Amino acid sequence: MSNAIQKLPHTTLTLQQTHSKNATRIESLLNSLLAVL
Repeated sequence: MSNAIQKLPHTTLTLQQTHSKNATRIESLLNSLLAVL
């Protein structure tokens, strides 16, 4: 049980990093579309 609790912060951090990467990718895509328009 304690082992799973120790892994939780790492999992949360990984999810946040993945989310920020996806957000950056979406932002760059939107900027590209706006530049074309």
